[in-house]
Amino acid sequence: MYLLNTNICIYVINKRPQSVVQKICNLNPSDVKISSVSVAELERQGKIIGPYDMQLAAQALTRGLTFVTNNSDEFTRIKKLKVENWLQDLLKANPT
Repeated sequence: MYLLNTNICIYVINKRPQSVVQKICNLNPSDVKISSVSVAELERQGKIIGPYDMQLAAQALTRGLTFVTNNSDEFTRIKKLKVENWLQDLLKANPT
């Protein structure tokens, strides 16, 4: 099961990149969760994770979900949280 971060939802809404859209299409809808929390841009200090991001991570941890985000650097600091970045391969192939 997956909990999608807001940035991944935006990619799906925009229907690009195609690799992310294809991943969603290949999943069973019951395996995809979207948080009701709307994540705003937060100022970050050091390695502190914003309070909304902590809530999202806590939801994924307590439910045993894999958290999907394009902000994996921040979330991989949380021990035991399963994190996937569906854009990672695309970004490596097409750095901007």
